[in-house]
Amino acid sequence: MRQKIIHFMMGRYGMDTLNNYLLYSSVIIMILNIFINSFILAIVGYLMIIAMIYRCLSRKIFVRESENKAFLAKTKGLRHNLSCIYKNIKDKQYKYMVCPSCKRIVRVPRNQGTIEVTCPSCYKHFDARS
Repeated sequence: MRQKIIHFMMGRYGMDTLNNYLLYSSVIIMILNIFINSFILAIVGYLMIIAMIYRCLSRKIFVRESENKAFLAKTKGLRHNLSCIYKNIKDKQYKYMVCPSCKRIVRVPRNQGTIEVTCPSCYKHFDARS
């Protein structure tokens, strides 16, 4: 069975970041729709699943790659900030913050009070609470 699936998917696009976003968003919308019970919300969820399946099974690889690159370009700042938040939740020894000048994530030790941070990339100084 596994070989049949591999043979079927040859030459097809498969999953990427945009497909993952469509999948997770549609699942969240469907769960939300259980409580709200809205016809429009259900349609939006189903359309997202259909779009995800269409992109996954598509043979137009170049078109799907360009769609994914455009999605990644538009969500770059949001993904960068969410990465910083995730690192702050995960790591209890260090605090992560974004440099206001070059937008690089800077790691500083926690519980030091207000400190002056120097960005290792652009060497800009800024005050932050750790």
